[in-house]
Amino acid sequence: MGNEAYMEEWRRICAAYCRKADAELLFVNTDNFGVQYGDGSFRHIYADELAQILDGGGKNELSE
Repeated sequence: MGNEAYMEEWRRICAAYCRKADAELLFVNTDNFGVQYGDGSFRHIYADELAQILDGGGKNELSE
């Protein structure tokens, strides 16, 4: 996968997390991104952390 295609997909993944977590996407880098949650807190999330969050084992675990 080319770098542009990778970044486009990664941005979509980050944006989807933000929609689910009720957060604003602030920036996207190649392996991490920044968010601001509705309570005003900020978080810098790395790809491996996001995988843990989505698997239910990390901070700010998403609930259905």
